[in-house]
Amino acid sequence: MKFFSRAWDSCQRMITSICSNFRKKAMVKTPVIETDLLKNIRPSLLSIKNFELENAFNLVAEDSVLHQTPSIVSYDDRGFNIKIFMEDLQILSEWNNSNSPLNSEVLHFSRGKKKFRALAVENRSKLQLSSPGIINLRTNHFQSLTNDHQCYRQTIIRAREKPNFHSFDGLSLNHNGKYSKDAMRISISGSTYLLYLVSEIGGERCLIVIESEQKTGAQQYNKVYNSILLALGLISGNLYWGEHYNLTSDDNAFVRINSIEFRNLAKESISNLYLIKSAAYKSSLDEEDSKSKKIYISVNEFSKICQDILDKENMNRSVLLLLEVNSSNFNVLRCAIYSIGIETMINLIYKEKKTATKPIHDSKLSRNLVFDLLKSLDQYTNDLDQNTMAVLKARINNINSPTNLDRTIAAFEMLDLPLVADDLTCLKSRNKFLHGATPFKARTTEDEIEVKFTTMRLHYLLSALILKYTGYSGHIYKRAIVNMDEGVFCEI
Repeated sequence: MKFFSRAWDSCQRMITSICSNFRKKAMVKTPVIETDLLKNIRPSLLSIKNFELENAFNLVAEDSVLHQTPSIVSYDDRGFNIKIFMEDLQILSEWNNSNSPLNSEVLHFSRGKKKFRALAVENRSKLQLSSPGIINLRTNHFQSLTNDHQCYRQTIIRAREKPNFHSFDGLSLNHNGKYSKDAMRISISGSTYLLYLVSEIGGERCLIVIESEQKTGAQQYNKVYNSILLALGLISGNLYWGEHYNLTSDDNAFVRINSIEFRNLAKESISNLYLIKSAAYKSSLDEEDSKSKKIYISVNEFSKICQDILDKENMNRSVLLLLEVNSSNFNVLRCAIYSIGIETMINLIYKEKKTATKPIHDSKLSRNLVFDLLKSLDQYTNDLDQNTMAVLKARINNINSPTNLDRTIAAFEMLDLPLVADDLTCLKSRNKFLHGATPFKARTTEDEIEVKFTTMRLHYLLSALILKYTGYSGHIYKRAIVNMDEGVFCEI
């Protein structure tokens, strides 16, 4: 009996100890991680998933015999497929009818009270008679229609390559309990927009999310989100086209989605030619410099890049040229496109500050010189034909205009961008690319190295022009000739 008594006492002590430990653990609070941004885009992702399911529709074509024809729309990894079910005689009558919906690039559908539209429709069918007949169409632009004029807008992009947010001085993000620094609040034209990254539900792809924090119209929002994507691409070297979903909602949490638009813009251009590599730059500095030097691109600087891309056509075009050709394997082509981009930026800078690049800064002196030269030319009116006189007069009127190279060098000087000898050599060769020629001679190994060198140097010069024009100050990564994973950091 004593043995069982001692065993029972021992069990009671053990149970008491376990309960006590459990109560202590229960009293310990889970530490709360403070974040700048709390997000949950699950309602948006579920709406997209339902939008991609195979659904039955009726074709809306009130002036056609195909009105209310049953159709099926479904998504695959190349876009949306449309199947229209018809009778044999309908196919025969509509196939060669230029006014038929089958030959239209825009189709309208209904499902109950909801309206839908497909744009840029391609007919993928061959004329085959069967019962029932099926016409197969495809679209890269499918949307549900609503009367949303002013609303909250959200874009979700399925990205093949995750953008590196480590170069930004951004916000901390909590998305469904997952924490990161992959978020920014951007100010454009007096409104604010969120840019952040999350993972796809059940998938490996990264999702780029852009949201308006104020209600806005579709036209203005589309311009803004395009400028944000180009600015993000400029820093990362990647053009994030591909599959875009635009959603609207009456609440800024996007709990209830009003409409969805799918657009497959084009193939992504992925090069990973990052201009700013903050982590690598910081590790290259000694301890003192790493504390004093500017490491990250600020949100204000990124907002300014977005604003300039939005407001200035030349800026928009230059960034687009840079990003579209970055992933090309043809270096001579890249040299030519980078040269066009540099010329486009030079025109923008010269237009704003052209007086600084004139050889004769005194306007009165310049006008007097032109007047005297034209007066002297008039003495030869009887000796020269009209076309020659017109050409010479045009040259004299533009005598105070700098040469193309002088304009280019002056633009870099205006932005306090120093040029070394190799930079000047590349800029001089740029004219040949602009006129459809190439400075390279034979296809030798030595020549291939020169082509690579010129390619990456022109890439750096264009990138530096764009960033410095927007007001950015900090480091930029200049790549080496052969191994593009190696390079040096330059401060601009």
